Amino acid sequence: YLPEHALAVRDGRLLTVEVRDLVPGDVIVLEEGDKVPADARVTEGGVEVDLSMLTGESVPAERMAAEGLLGVPLIEEPNLVFSGTTCVEGQARAIVFATGDRTELGRIAALSQRTRREASPLEQQVKKVAWLIAGVATGMGIVFLVVGVAVGLPVTDSLMFAIGLLVANVPEGLLPTITLALAVGVRALARRGALVKRLSAVETLGSTSVICTDKTGTLTRNRMSLRTLWTPAHGEDRGPWTEELARTTALCTTVTREADGELHGDPTETALVVGAVERGVPMDPGRRDAGRRALFRFDPRLRLMSVVQTDETTGAGRIVVKGAPEAVFDRLLPDPGTDAARSAAQALAERGMRVLA
Repeated sequence: YLPEHALAVRDGRLLTVEVRDLVPGDVIVLEEGDKVPADARVTEGGVEVDLSMLTGESVPAERMAAEGLLGVPLIEEPNLVFSGTTCVEGQARAIVFATGDRTELGRIAALSQRTRREASPLEQQVKKVAWLIAGVATGMGIVFLVVGVAVGLPVTDSLMFAIGLLVANVPEGLLPTITLALAVGVRALARRGALVKRLSAVETLGSTSVICTDKTGTLTRNRMSLRTLWTPAHGEDRGPWTEELARTTALCTTVTREADGELHGDPTETALVVGAVERGVPMDPGRRDAGRRALFRFDPRLRLMSVVQTDETTGAGRIVVKGAPEAVFDRLLPDPGTDAARSAAQALAERGMRVLA
């Protein structure tokens, strides 16, 4: 979960140091694509951080140099970044305040090690039945031993009879029967694609009435996708205009392609690039960077990102801006198209979509 090295400021110089050498008070530099090496407080700049490993939320959270909030959990502080999370946008400097097992990630690891396995309802019931049978068998053995001696039987014969009675009351077939029944349940679940780690979990699942589970990456794939495009002239109707919008939007990204062909970068930007491919206008990151004249990375304070890109047809430069709808619309001149775009953004947000302008 942690990187091997980090950028830190030592004696006024930017140095690459091993993460294990970081101590509280160190100033670290965070850039796009970096893993956060320790819990730190942002003092300069702003970044978007993927906190899904701590919160389960797939949408990156904004962290910037700002005042802390009273009465809120640490994870919601607007100026804190946490060990093991990933910086997906922006650039910032931060002061380390916790390392190792004193970080939030370290506390979670410690809690996971202190958990103890609890017996399932079936195991508890079997244990109760076993104690009941043992008590009854022992009582019957003692009674027959006393009765045998009282009627004149030798003590040895009475003791052997009592021991035989105890052995006869042992339910030898109980455990094999339960095991076979649970194994049948495991087989039925396996046919439906369910993986069962413990046999007793089959019976526990059968008696469960409420299931609480993580959503992101468990019920969902933790991947965003480009669902729809909107233009003032055509709304959500598809056509050549949507292809041009998808291609232009993909240019205003910093996504890179790894050697294995996988895209690496902000989940939202990755969705934009994949969406352009799905609409027949693939964007090559290398070609995009070759035609880029300037890049202004996403700033959480402005909630905007912009690039100056060379038009492949005319050779002229054009500015492409991407960001939160309200941040983009506030920089436009009053126009009927702007009002229509505000209404469309509100309608899309009400449908549960993340909207960019």
